[in-house]
Amino acid sequence: MDDLSERLRIHDYTALQTLGLVALYNRIGLLIDDAHSKTQSEDSQPSGIYAGPETPQRQRRHRDTPNGETAGKSSSIDITNGRKRKSGSSRPQSPESSKRSFGVVAGNGKRNMKSAFARVQARAGDEQTDIDGGPLGRRAHPAGRGPANADRGLSAAAVETRPAEYGEVWFDRYQIVGKLGEGAFSQAFLAMDLYCTRMGRRHDGTRLVSIKRMAAHEEVIGLSEHRTLTMLNALDPRGCVPIVRVHDMFRHGAHACLVMEPLLGGTLHDAFPRRVKAAYATHDTEVARRVHMDMIRAVVRQLLAALAHMHSSALIHADIKTTNVICGDAHSLSAKLIDFGNAVGDGDVAEYYRSFEIQTVWFRAPEVAYQRPFGRAIDVWSVGCVMCELWLGRPLFTDMENRSLVRSMLKLRGPPPAALYAASPIYTDAMRAWSAARPTPGFRAPEPSLDWGAPLRAQWLRHSLHVGDDADADDFIALADALLDYDPEQRPTAAEALRHAFFDGTHFI
Repeated sequence: MDDLSERLRIHDYTALQTLGLVALYNRIGLLIDDAHSKTQSEDSQPSGIYAGPETPQRQRRHRDTPNGETAGKSSSIDITNGRKRKSGSSRPQSPESSKRSFGVVAGNGKRNMKSAFARVQARAGDEQTDIDGGPLGRRAHPAGRGPANADRGLSAAAVETRPAEYGEVWFDRYQIVGKLGEGAFSQAFLAMDLYCTRMGRRHDGTRLVSIKRMAAHEEVIGLSEHRTLTMLNALDPRGCVPIVRVHDMFRHGAHACLVMEPLLGGTLHDAFPRRVKAAYATHDTEVARRVHMDMIRAVVRQLLAALAHMHSSALIHADIKTTNVICGDAHSLSAKLIDFGNAVGDGDVAEYYRSFEIQTVWFRAPEVAYQRPFGRAIDVWSVGCVMCELWLGRPLFTDMENRSLVRSMLKLRGPPPAALYAASPIYTDAMRAWSAARPTPGFRAPEPSLDWGAPLRAQWLRHSLHVGDDADADDFIALADALLDYDPEQRPTAAEALRHAFFDGTHFI
């Protein structure tokens, strides 16, 4: 029986559910409860499964007795060895009572939501964000229901939206407490991890997680993303690389679900303009421009660091854009790269050579647009597009289909090198369009010529981006011009770009 008692003490409710031993353990727990009398004092801590917070009954017993001592003395029979022992001694606790004490039951979980939300220190935003970039409508909590949000300073994504799944417990572990956004193939939820350790105490307090629920029948994408993130996280055990951390994966109905760390600061697409607007509102124009440039520097450095980590593992993200970069909270520009469902290995890129349906059109590299062989350099081009978008406050390209994108590239960067792209079926049409192309009205553009040199491209890029003439602007244009080079072999790698002069010196951020 000693061995049985020890086993009862070390098994937690989650493990018992997995093993199908809940009913047996409940019956044994009832026998133990019947064999013991009520405890003498609150001061004694049971050494078995954690008994949880002080209950009203224990509070009344504490008030009714002097100095917190129970009236009278009692003893109980220890069924494990037949000896008498004092009722204040430690004993195993049944899973039903342990569930009641620390609120694993879904009904009690709603009481714990307030403590979960109290741990979130993100500032409330203006609207819920779409994972793919657009704003979504905001639904307020009905009066008197749901977690209070008036005085907690929570993010809008976590508090202002009450999804239909609110309060549901998935996988017997994760309770949904908010919705973070949605995209074409997935939805993101904020959840409370109800996992308890073997001694009954909550793991890492009450931990918040984000759950990415894939659309039905998109399990392959979820499995691919989980495999990619697991590998990248394993190569970065200390979490130094700005890539989202994945914790778990499970199936909920027809949906594959990924459990990841919560990033509550909003996408870069939404959070960065607010920070820029605040900078220009609180500083004069010259200082605000420097702060703006330093904010871009901070974000691009993190993005390049994430890509350098990926590329060193022979992986291509293939979907770099501002909506796939999430800020950790609303008060900083600490950002992480997300959405690895489209990631592809160096050896698998040939699978896309028939359709070239890869990358979002706005951030698509010219070698993909011209349907030529491509590699890791397509991510570097996308970083250049993100960098320019953060300065302009709008996407660099806004075309919805490939041929229109090629024409926009011609207007911004001139004609591509014939040696690289003349074999493309799109090249002839592009050159015909280029002969009639005229960039921004009101400015005399360079003549349409096939021998645009590097100085002319850089000069035209500076004019198109409306960047000044100071040292910061020079470094900014030099890096952007290098990242947006037509020739993928001439673009710097992510690791090389991190050593650019744009990231040198002392800055505001």
